[in-house]
Amino acid sequence: MKKIAIVLIISISLLLCACGNGNSNKADSSIESTEVTKKEFTEYEKAAVFAVKILQEHLKNPHSLEVYSIHGKNVEGEDYYFKIEYSATNNLGGTVEDKFYYCVSKDIFSSDEKEVFNGKAILSKSISLSDYLEDRRGDEKGFDVQIIMDNLDIINTEVYD
Repeated sequence: MKKIAIVLIISISLLLCACGNGNSNKADSSIESTEVTKKEFTEYEKAAVFAVKILQEHLKNPHSLEVYSIHGKNVEGEDYYFKIEYSATNNLGGTVEDKFYYCVSKDIFSSDEKEVFNGKAILSKSISLSDYLEDRRGDEKGFDVQIIMDNLDIINTEVYD
């Protein structure tokens, strides 16, 4: 009887060890997926992050921002135009859904930040729906909201004030 109990205990121990190894592999894969989202961003993607951060800075409660979609338009070598569909908390505590249209200058990512960042108004601005819809702006491209929101720290908007 003791032999059966010992064999049973050893079997359960091995089973638990095997399950533990499976969980550690899952942890490793989640670390890898985090590293994937911290990828090298294109200027277009950085401009999308910048537009979301500007939107967030203008909200009464920035932490209430929930972005539903981010779409952009750009013809190579020109400014970046964005439409961000979102919801946020207003002054009265109610949730409001809206669209934010924004233009980010192509010059914002210049290598000489001191010269370029003299004024945010010169480099980027709120735009109207008709400005966004102009055909010459190019085709509309969708962005992965989760990746943009998870990487808001790649742009320091304090530099732009």
